[in-house]
Amino acid sequence: MKQLFWRISIQHYFLCSEEPKFQNQDFINFVKNNSPELIVKKYGIHLILSCTKGASVNLIKYLDKKTLLEDKVIKDWKIVAFVSGANLRLFDMHPIKNTIDVSAWLNSLTEENGDFITFGRDQPIPIYDLILDKDKKLELKNYIDTYLGIKKGS
Repeated sequence: MKQLFWRISIQHYFLCSEEPKFQNQDFINFVKNNSPELIVKKYGIHLILSCTKGASVNLIKYLDKKTLLEDKVIKDWKIVAFVSGANLRLFDMHPIKNTIDVSAWLNSLTEENGDFITFGRDQPIPIYDLILDKDKKLELKNYIDTYLGIKKGS
């Protein structure tokens, strides 16, 4: 099986924070006085410094043949698409004809239906890494691991 991989990213929104101040007094007090569940409910599980929001298509084009005959290659290609963002119902792919029309899908992209498709050079920071109190940090980390379904030791 041969595969080709294409990535198309469309209409990006950049959410960046210059010289962010993470440890404001409201955050410190909230963490000190509340349960991990309430901390996650209010602040989430990660701090994102920069990301790209929009839509993307990952296409895998492949042949499932033991030998390749030049004249049959074009007819025998198969395409699998992994689509993220915008209105997915409008992504118009015809696997039998091997054609894709993305115009309606692209036009449907809005701020509300875009997905996070890439992160900037700064990866998301787990919220517990912002907490100085070692016991509270461990308590929150354990809660988040359970929340995400992560087993201990993995």
